[in-house]
Amino acid sequence: MSTNKITSRTWELVTDVKHPETGEELINKEKIDTVLKSHASIKEFAYILHDKDTYTDEDIKKMKSSTHSVGDIKPAHFHVVMRFARAQELDSLSEWFGIDKNFFEKKKGRNSFFDSVLYLTHQSDKEQSKGKFVYSEDEVFCHFEEYSSFREFVEACEINKEKYGKANICIKDKLRLDVLYNGMSIRQVKKNYPMEYNDDMEGLQKRRGDYLKDAPLPPYRISFYISGSGGAGKGLFSEALARALIDPDGEMCDDEIFCYVGSDSVCFENYDGQPVLIWDDCRHNELFKKLGDRGTIFNVFDTKPKRISQKKKYSQTNLINPINIVNSVEPINGFLDGLAGQYYDKSESRYVEAENDQKAQSYRRFPICINVHPTYYDIHVYEPFFGGEYSVIYKYKYAPFVDMVRTYGSDSKEYKDCCLKALKPVIELFEQAVAILNKKDSLKGTDNPEKYINLGTFEPFEEFLKVHCARLRSYFNDVLNDNPSERDVEKIVSGYCDIYGVTDKATIDIIRCEVEDCIRDIKYNTM
Repeated sequence: MSTNKITSRTWELVTDVKHPETGEELINKEKIDTVLKSHASIKEFAYILHDKDTYTDEDIKKMKSSTHSVGDIKPAHFHVVMRFARAQELDSLSEWFGIDKNFFEKKKGRNSFFDSVLYLTHQSDKEQSKGKFVYSEDEVFCHFEEYSSFREFVEACEINKEKYGKANICIKDKLRLDVLYNGMSIRQVKKNYPMEYNDDMEGLQKRRGDYLKDAPLPPYRISFYISGSGGAGKGLFSEALARALIDPDGEMCDDEIFCYVGSDSVCFENYDGQPVLIWDDCRHNELFKKLGDRGTIFNVFDTKPKRISQKKKYSQTNLINPINIVNSVEPINGFLDGLAGQYYDKSESRYVEAENDQKAQSYRRFPICINVHPTYYDIHVYEPFFGGEYSVIYKYKYAPFVDMVRTYGSDSKEYKDCCLKALKPVIELFEQAVAILNKKDSLKGTDNPEKYINLGTFEPFEEFLKVHCARLRSYFNDVLNDNPSERDVEKIVSGYCDIYGVTDKATIDIIRCEVEDCIRDIKYNTM
């Protein structure tokens, strides 16, 4: 005799209320409620009393002999649909309800529970085409893990069926599928489903990595380099630029906009598909430590993104950011020449000599560079983007971001509006660069940056550029010729101003910043 047990996770009981021959009561609502409440293994259920069903022509044809006619009322009967945590034996169900085993049906198929529950009211098009009586949803007694009513369950399952191919799907599987196929980020899971993330951290991280690994690459990648002395506000400048380029309306949180690149061994541990990567305090030699070699660096910062797999905990990731922002105290030319020139490899044990053509590749990957001073910034652009030299385009007045943060607070609308105004020239150059990469425009014939409105209230910088810039450099070189070790900024500034009669405080401030830059260039060129 076979000992195989008949089991299933989804069962349906269909039984008349009374025995068709003896009239004895077989089951009632109280009996059903008692069974459903007494067994914790029943995770979800729905049942209804059908007492208005009528015989159809199809029903009559199926009967070998019948005294019934089409339209006659069928005997009242219950439909009880149950879903279990694990496969449940038929023998146990028969014992619980006191009903013979042949009245239970093992439901099969990935949407069997949903389909059986939906049938209870006869409201589907399929059942209506057969002329069946429609029962009110209020007549359905049910309990679902995630839904509070029959209507909520049906609507959610219909959405799930269309979106995931499975009607009754648990939240764990939903999140996994959303992360793997629909682009849901780990940030969104943490924010909206903290408990579920905690319970399935590794599984979700792995699927996010798989999604990013195969995610579409951006059509372009623009990389900025921001230079400035310590305390000049390069970090705040970097964050403000990221917000201005990605979210000028201020609707996103910072975690959705940018990600800070981590330390050497876990560079991209926190990367979750953000559109901006910020490489904070990252000199050219630090890039080699993080990425290993010049080829990888050039690929990561290439204006035409390439699919490069990067390691992170639980998974691997692919960088899909259209924007890189690198900042450090290293002068612009020192940073770019360092990427192309001599350097130590990642292990710092081997000195690598650069090839002659690498300098152009290095400069080409950073079309827009910015030098930050306490009260203004320089923009350096690589014209016409695929050849030429870096040159200072213009100097733009701005209030230091750290001062604006103290005045308004970093989350205020006033602060963000000031940032947008201060960064307008950079934003427009970025748009020109994107147009070039998309072959929609060219730098040739574009408007001169002088069209930008000066943010300050004092005299514009044109006078300094025309009168003092070249003269100051010449004076600085003369000072060094006389005393190569001279590094006293105030002494140099004072000497220049005395000779040329400069008394305007704003101009003196600019001269001081220029002298500081000259001394900083000497420092890095002699390292």
